Amino acid sequence: MIACEKSRGSRMLMAAALAALLLGSGLARAGETTLKDHDDEAEAVYQAKKAGRFVPLAAALAKAKLPKGSEVVNVALENEHGTPVYEIYYIDPGGRRLKLRVDARNGDRLKDHGE
Repeated sequence: MIACEKSRGSRMLMAAALAALLLGSGLARAGETTLKDHDDEAEAVYQAKKAGRFVPLAAALAKAKLPKGSEVVNVALENEHGTPVYEIYYIDPGGRRLKLRVDARNGDRLKDHGE
């Protein structure tokens, strides 16, 4: 499933999510977003990645070492008290849907909150 991260749609989704995180309330301007807003956000994410402010999702997934046979079904980028966090939802080999939290700045696995 890491390969799907390379699709243009997935990259744009992650770019928009990270830009929202980096730009704070930029998306909330008058409750509207435009294509220009999304272009600006994507550029901000590109620059942040280029500057090394966060690890690529593929690297975070590789470092997380999900159980063999697991399937990633969804990834969200959240802001937890100023820390960008990848929330990785996956199905383990036993069929359970689980969530893994990873610090997007360095790829370190974070403690789960009982999930």
